[in-house]
Amino acid sequence: QQAVRKLVDALGWGVVVLHDAKGMFDETHPAFIGTYSPFYTSPVSVRELYEAADAILFVGECCCSIR
Repeated sequence: QQAVRKLVDALGWGVVVLHDAKGMFDETHPAFIGTYSPFYTSPVSVRELYEAADAILFVGECCCSIR
């Protein structure tokens, strides 16, 4: 988790976590945007940011199909 935080701080990117990863990134961190799930209702702002992103960096294991 500390390595991810350092990467986020260095890149200056916003962070959206998937529903299954909720709690894996400090939600009080200034870069934290919210939680996204293609299978559950996400706030519109989080969904729009995720779907409009120019780049997405996934960290950890992903064993599902994500749009």
